[in-house]
Amino acid sequence: MISPLPQRDGGQVPTAQPGLIDPLQPDRYARHRAIEGFSQEELQGSRIAVIGAGAIGNEVIKNLCLLGVGTIDVYDFDTVELHNLTRSVLLRESDVGRRKASSVAGRAADLDPAVRLNAVEGDVWQTLRFADLAGYRCVIGALDNFGMGERSETERHAGAPSEAEGSRGGAGTGGII
Repeated sequence: MISPLPQRDGGQVPTAQPGLIDPLQPDRYARHRAIEGFSQEELQGSRIAVIGAGAIGNEVIKNLCLLGVGTIDVYDFDTVELHNLTRSVLLRESDVGRRKASSVAGRAADLDPAVRLNAVEGDVWQTLRFADLAGYRCVIGALDNFGMGERSETERHAGAPSEAEGSRGGAGTGGII
């Protein structure tokens, strides 16, 4: 099934609907499908939460979009500042003063129109209930100050695998929890 996307000149550009393969169009994920044991369909059916839309979250969200994940929920409370632009590929000067979650989700949507992105603005402890974690295939903590206490609390309540990334000063950290 094809749905039209308006072009600037008024013409139409066909785009595939999420999760459907158009036999008349080249397969964007052909190389993924060639990997034995890899299920692009399973990935396209996945819902992933990314907590943090700063430098680390930008990279994570970009890569999830390029992989063709089905749905990405982007959580962040912060607004874009000029200094964020030096390390955040999905942000532009025009985003300064706007909410990070919305700015990043909007720009990431351009990478693959079949990926659904949702911006969730506000403090993650107020916008994401522990009971909601089970609805995610994976929860990725991409905060620059995601401490051990928060990681262990998330791990204890999550019904989904969790990944935590962060930075302290000039050093980055990461690990599966």
